[in-house]
Order: sequence, then C-alpha cells, then structure tokens
Amino acid sequence: MPKLSLFALGFLLVMLVQPLVSYLGYINQLIPFSEYLADVEKWLRIQEDQANDLTQLILSNDSRISFIFNILVVAIVPAVGEELLFRGGIQPLFARMFKNKHIGVWLSAFLFSAIHMQFFGFFPRLILGALFGYMVMYGKSLWLPIFCHFVNNFLALLMFALYQNNFLDEDPLSAATESINYVWLGVSLVGFVIAIRMMKNVEKVRES
Repeated sequence: MPKLSLFALGFLLVMLVQPLVSYLGYINQLIPFSEYLADVEKWLRIQEDQANDLTQLILSNDSRISFIFNILVVAIVPAVGEELLFRGGIQPLFARMFKNKHIGVWLSAFLFSAIHMQFFGFFPRLILGALFGYMVMYGKSLWLPIFCHFVNNFLALLMFALYQNNFLDEDPLSAATESINYVWLGVSLVGFVIAIRMMKNVEKVRES
C-alpha cells in the first residue's frame, strides 16, 4: 500500500491535469478531416453523440439512490476493472516485451483510450491513461491509480449532479472549452510537472 503522501499527490495531480484534459478535448474536437474522409468523420461524430446521449440518460435521474448507483457504475467499477486490466496486466506486459517501462506506459495508455471507441475524446483519455501508468511506475502499487481513476470519474459525476441541481450554468458533458483560461492552463502544467517529480522523489525516499 502506498504512503498517504502519494495518495495526496495523486489527488493533486488529478486536479491539476483537469485544465489540460479540457483543452485537449477541445483540440481533439477541431482535428480536421479531408473531404475523402467526410463519411468517416460523420460516423465518428454520430458515435460520439450517441455515447454522450447514453451518458446523459444514465446520469439523468437525480435521486440519491441513483447517484449512489452511478458512483458504483461510473466511478468504482471502471476504476478497479480498467486499472487491473491496463495498468496491472497490459502495461507490465508491454514493458517486458519492449524492455522499456515508458513504452509500456504509453502503449497501454493508447489502448486504454482506443478501447473507449470515442475518437473525439482520444487525447484526453490518452493523457489520463499515461498519468495512471506513471503512478503505478512511481507508486509501485495499483491502489494509487485505482484511487485517482475513481477521483477523476467521481469529479465528473459530481459536476454533472451539480449542473442538474442548477448549481452550474453549463452542462459539464458538453461545455465549450474555447474560453479556457490559459493562465490556469500554464499553472496546472507547471504544478503537474512538480507533483510528478515529487511523487518520484517520495518513492526514492521510500526505497532508500
């Protein structure tokens, strides 16, 4: 089990990465397709809209029982299941295959994002997958990415619940990110790098 300080740093990392994830999601939406791929783009956007509609349907009931059920389905089950599969199984497999831990992190993150079958959210999920992968590398435990994966999904669930109850003006599932604050984006990137280095140093102290 990782030290409590690693869980605190993991929580901080999840918070710091949110502006970057939002911005990458916006950039992902703007990726141009050639006219020869117009039908492919149309199909991809239809799939994206259908996935968003399904998510809206799952989360639309704002009763307390439904919210608890959504925590289980949206936050707990994916956090445990996906981390066991990708960070617990696929990542070390690729790391051994290519004899490089970083390749293991990024290849498993690529598959993690691709398996969701949502092209216009590919890059945000890729970054999150890599983040969870480095948490395993530095934290030496699957509990750390499981916890952080849960936090990330729970935050999205909480934001949608706040929107449903009129505490937020924009739907977090479809809010535009053109107005992202680049100052906060820069602060989050710097803080993110510092927190990653701190996590690595905590593990070095642990091993010494």
